[in-house]
Amino acid sequence: MTSGIYLCAELFSPILPTYSQNSHRRPVWHGPHVACRVPLPQEEAAFILPPILAFLTHFVPDRMTVSLQGWHLDETAAQLTLQVTATRARVRCPLCHASTPRVHSWYRRTLADLPWGPYTVRLHLRVRKFFCDQPTCPCQIFTERLPTVAAPWARRTLRLAQRLRACGLALGGELGARLGHRLGLCTSPATLLRLVQEAPTPPTAPPHVLGVDEWAWRRGQRYGTILVNLEDHQVLDLLPERSADTVAQWLAQHP
Repeated sequence: MTSGIYLCAELFSPILPTYSQNSHRRPVWHGPHVACRVPLPQEEAAFILPPILAFLTHFVPDRMTVSLQGWHLDETAAQLTLQVTATRARVRCPLCHASTPRVHSWYRRTLADLPWGPYTVRLHLRVRKFFCDQPTCPCQIFTERLPTVAAPWARRTLRLAQRLRACGLALGGELGARLGHRLGLCTSPATLLRLVQEAPTPPTAPPHVLGVDEWAWRRGQRYGTILVNLEDHQVLDLLPERSADTVAQWLAQHP
């Protein structure tokens, strides 16, 4: 195991080594608070090795709302854990949208994030609960939202969920899960299908040529109506019945 005060050469070897004047020697590793220059040919600019926390901060989702406080590397489990804290001084109530600075308490969320090569990444996110100062608001104590980092009650970051949803939309559940394991995104087919179902429907223009046909919710027992835009062959809607009144009602709602 490696703590936040030491460097792991295996993890950062592609990006952090600095070389001595004798090229035949091995790279010299420096502590996280040492800035060094890498000798390069004169026609190239010298790269600066920043402190390790300053370097890792660039990989934290939304640096405007969260701040990196520390890191821990478990080489046995091939897992990197980042300690992250929410930093906004004032937040808005999710119900009345009133801004407040009064902190009630703190608690920790554990979020899965995108992997870094062979290492899985976990965020220990320290978030706060606030008092709502509006006496008429039914939510007197609320948890701050971080919509650019993770959804409420989610156990993965927003960018990881987007990557998994893309696999599900492209390949479906089983094949998407297999590809995810190859890419280091450990998930299940059911999770991918759930993320696909939760995806917002993209906006569509009113169709000029509409295709109407029946389809089976359960063959031989229950049938519905499928509506397709014949110009781009995109499914517009699935109606629960196959009656003319249901289609007429849909056309009245979508002139």
